[in-house]
Amino acid sequence: MKSQIAKIMEEELFAEDSRTETSSEFIDRICHLYLDEVEKGNGFAIPQFAESVIEEIQDEVISVFRTKIYGYYNLAHYRQMLLSRRSS
Repeated sequence: MKSQIAKIMEEELFAEDSRTETSSEFIDRICHLYLDEVEKGNGFAIPQFAESVIEEIQDEVISVFRTKIYGYYNLAHYRQMLLSRRSS
């Protein structure tokens, strides 16, 4: 699960329409994108467990997010530093 979440996060990190989003908005968007992928693969849980599945996905996304931006102030600072490294 974490590797797929990390992959989605990398793909969406510099999406043009999302450069001004907050960390929590980014996390929510990644959760929804991962959930969409799970549903497409028919890997979604029984409806009575849907809430716990969503909570587990959110916990995993937050964990991956924290690991990814460790050492930076927030998502905006992380993006700014990556962009400056790429342009150098």
